[in-house]
Amino acid sequence: MKFKIGDIVTLRKPHPSKTEKWEIIRVGIIYKLKSLSVENLIIELKPKVFEGNATIVESSE
Repeated sequence: MKFKIGDIVTLRKPHPSKTEKWEIIRVGIIYKLKSLSVENLIIELKPKVFEGNATIVESSE
């Protein structure tokens, strides 16, 4: 599955802050995700971990 900047994704396990939806803000060696419900919450995941746990909710196209 190809992920692009601006895609909205959900992860298999919820974050402790109860955030469900994340926006992709960086793609490459590290994926950076910005929370849509908590301001200033950003997480970084390695591609192997991210691609196994993420599903696209809304595409940027």
